[in-house]
Amino acid sequence: MDSRWNRPFRTLAQSALIACTIAATFPVSAQTTSGPKADRALAHSVRKSLERAHIAVDDVRIRAKDGVVSLDGTVDDQNELSRVPSVAQKVPGVTSLKNDLTLQQEGN
Repeated sequence: MDSRWNRPFRTLAQSALIACTIAATFPVSAQTTSGPKADRALAHSVRKSLERAHIAVDDVRIRAKDGVVSLDGTVDDQNELSRVPSVAQKVPGVTSLKNDLTLQQEGN
């Protein structure tokens, strides 16, 4: 094969080897399941799941840390208050739930 064609292929092969080495150094689980970015993504997923379940979350604060999700704030009625834990615990990545939600007081 002509040497001018070998160089691009050799460079491509070297680049692929470097990429594989870097990927092997940082396991996928460490890249995607821990840290502040993963915590924010989990909190966002919980919020979206609650919204899809037609639970008003405007007055709900959702925080996540290493799979532990904390909920505090208020919801509109007893039905929502009782549904929140079951919806939140079904979100992939949630390992436990701390539920400090209360019912919205009438007139507030």
